[in-house]
Amino acid sequence: MSPEAVACRLRDLLIERLGSDVAAIWLYGATTFGHQAIDVDLHIVLERQLTPDEWNAVRTIHDHLVEKSSFPHEDLDFWYILLSDAKGSSNPRHLAPWANGLMDEHWALHRAHWLAGQRKIIHGPDPENIVQPPTWQQLESTLRRELERPAPSDPSPYWVLQLVRVWASLETRDVVRSKLDSAAWALERLPREYHAIVEAATRFYRRSFKSGDERLIAVAFPMFLEEIKCRVRSNS
Repeated sequence: MSPEAVACRLRDLLIERLGSDVAAIWLYGATTFGHQAIDVDLHIVLERQLTPDEWNAVRTIHDHLVEKSSFPHEDLDFWYILLSDAKGSSNPRHLAPWANGLMDEHWALHRAHWLAGQRKIIHGPDPENIVQPPTWQQLESTLRRELERPAPSDPSPYWVLQLVRVWASLETRDVVRSKLDSAAWALERLPREYHAIVEAATRFYRRSFKSGDERLIAVAFPMFLEEIKCRVRSNS
């Protein structure tokens, strides 16, 4: 199943169980840029918090989607948020009990992407009828917080391309970009010594990961992280 097919099946099953309490479902991420998707990025906007029995039903629906698609649970990046929270500028809380109160730290970036048209409306109104446009201050603050996170002990392709996307977004003041597009932008500007780690991360997102790429990323990541931080500081 494609990400859009997964999203549409989720919509049908949620509405069958919850009816009009499902206010909107928006698909975004790599698939809206025309890239091959390795996960399914969705925001599901609910009219109200669900009961424990309803959340159990939602988990059963997720299990069904895993069974019918090629995406495991960890690649179903589904955010359940309240409609009232979606109308605000503060980071909304993930409503699902298994999220343990997780907040959407990328809320400003999500809104920027959706309002620029980088979304597919699976159900309900267009995001422009619900969410507020983010300010540059909100976007910049979100991006800089990404650089302030503790360095991961087990760096992944995600973190490599997230760093280049943060750098590209801050330098160009254009946050509506994909990881792969940001990687191409970065390769035109980075010294050759950093090309290998970016190319290895790109292969992962193109589903062409090579033997040794994981080790390459782990070894090169600390210096790569410092290089990106230095470049961001030099343009502050």
